[in-house]
Amino acid sequence: MITIPFTTDDLTKVRFSPSPLWETVSSFGVLTHPDRHAVHAPWAGRARRALRGMDLSPLVAATGVGGRCPDYLSPPPDASLSTFREELERLWATPPEIIHAEVRMLVQEEKELLGRLPSEKERMQGLLDGDVFRRGRALALGGVETLLSGFDPRVGYKERVLTLDISHEAAIDTAGQGVTLVPCVFSWPDVFVLTRLGYRPTLAYAPRGVANLWTSSPEPNGTALEAALSVGRATVLKGLLVPHTTSDLARQLGMSPAAVSAHLSRLKTAGLVESHRSGKRVFYRLSGAGESLLGIFGELA
Repeated sequence: MITIPFTTDDLTKVRFSPSPLWETVSSFGVLTHPDRHAVHAPWAGRARRALRGMDLSPLVAATGVGGRCPDYLSPPPDASLSTFREELERLWATPPEIIHAEVRMLVQEEKELLGRLPSEKERMQGLLDGDVFRRGRALALGGVETLLSGFDPRVGYKERVLTLDISHEAAIDTAGQGVTLVPCVFSWPDVFVLTRLGYRPTLAYAPRGVANLWTSSPEPNGTALEAALSVGRATVLKGLLVPHTTSDLARQLGMSPAAVSAHLSRLKTAGLVESHRSGKRVFYRLSGAGESLLGIFGELA
């Protein structure tokens, strides 16, 4: 059991920070232990084909010491908008004494190989951004307790104490730093937490919808919701259980962006979806009425 007691200051410093570096390091765990990560099997197959003939032994040595990944490979993200290059530069600047304290040898090829691991960045980023929007709404409407109680059955929060029910034993002193929450596609099926002294408390979890990331949605099967809204609009509405952009949703559902845009326009007019701009991207998410409607038709699972 890992426990993280929160002070009042900590509760004001809960923040999200998706991390390309955490995804990269976690994805290598998927490649080396495919039997534990069935959800990512389609991606793993493509990645193995892309990496065929490449010597990954340095990464095996760096990420497999003692059956766990050294913390220095995935330090707490500094900002929610960190780029992969910025995070790699920070990794490369890790003092040797920290590396030597966690592993017995420094892998020289690490920089090159980490940068060459394949990714499907845009698709993953849409899922991560959507998860942050959804959980940010939970924080705004229900407070910290609602937010921290909904990550995973192994994660609990009561009376200002966050607990993670795993075999490792640790009590983490936040020192008023709060906690950084890292939605991480390749963390599934695990929940990761940094316990190293001196690091900001950091918890990585699988975002909602990760099981559908590498596959398209199944064909409609004639549900009551489809009869009420039309097949297309019902499909789009159900696709917004996790917020998406128009292009992300079109790719996931196997529909044209124009068709998805038309359905979103009708659903927005009906008050069932809401839009939210983040930089140049516009995300659509379920409104309260949209969630209620899916609940009435039993489509919230």
